[in-house]
Amino acid sequence: FLTDSPHLKMLGELYDRCQETLEQLRTFVATTFSPAEYASLLPPVGELCTTYRVEPEVAFFISRPALAYLEHKTQRAAETGSEGKATLKAESNADTKSEEHAEGKGDGKAADGEGNGSGNSASLLSALETSQQIRKVLPEASWQAISPQLYTTFWRLSLYDILVPRERYAEEMRRLRRQIEEIDRYVPP
Repeated sequence: FLTDSPHLKMLGELYDRCQETLEQLRTFVATTFSPAEYASLLPPVGELCTTYRVEPEVAFFISRPALAYLEHKTQRAAETGSEGKATLKAESNADTKSEEHAEGKGDGKAADGEGNGSGNSASLLSALETSQQIRKVLPEASWQAISPQLYTTFWRLSLYDILVPRERYAEEMRRLRRQIEEIDRYVPP
């Protein structure tokens, strides 16, 4: 950070404060409202990025609690069969209604998804991708290199979702401590 710009440190500090404020706001809203209310208040990720010009990482950060709720709701709908799918479609139509009217579509296809009730993760991610309008986040050419399902999976997970293999970690720590002890006991000839 050797630079002639005296304002670089101030800009970094302002950015950090904005991040902290955003995190506090999301935490407050997520704890104040139920997951269903939070999901209904928030526009889809694609709309956040296109209409409100929010960066994708920020849009997913804000939407993460809603995405977890929508994923759980989609899983429940897939398990209950056609009755659950009808409920999911009706709720998804309500979520995307304003955007479809703004674009003049109004055909309800965004809510149909590809969920076939099988309950597999690919169909769940596909339904989530459709309801959240993920394809609007990046230029169309980007989807040739990465699937929307992978992109959605990457951004919807948080650090708490990462499984830490504690047994393997403890075993490796014991192995390294033994090596340190052997090095400490070593007496050169």
